[in-house]
Amino acid sequence: MPPEIFIHYLQHGDDDLNPIRCDWLPRLPKRVDGRMIDQSSLTYGWGIYIKEGPNREVIFWVIIATVLASLVLSICWSALRDDVQGGSGLGTLVLTLPTVVMAAFIFRFTNYN
Repeated sequence: MPPEIFIHYLQHGDDDLNPIRCDWLPRLPKRVDGRMIDQSSLTYGWGIYIKEGPNREVIFWVIIATVLASLVLSICWSALRDDVQGGSGLGTLVLTLPTVVMAAFIFRFTNYN
């Protein structure tokens, strides 16, 4: 279920929904006999866990790949061109540019409401 539809159901309920487009509401968990904490007997329940934010594992591996690519490119440039300063500058550019682009995307898609 897309997050915007889930949030819409939480905020508006099922009163203002079009019955033809009501695909997700019957699938959401409903309270049957009151709150679980108010029951005298042992009660089991389940819910929905919403995990938000960027995928940290993917970001980690992208950063590792960028560092390795920067290192290889810097060494190759320095060895082939006999230009250590140029190789260091190129390696710095390769490390800095993806970091700045990723930070811009994270700030762009983060809600501060």
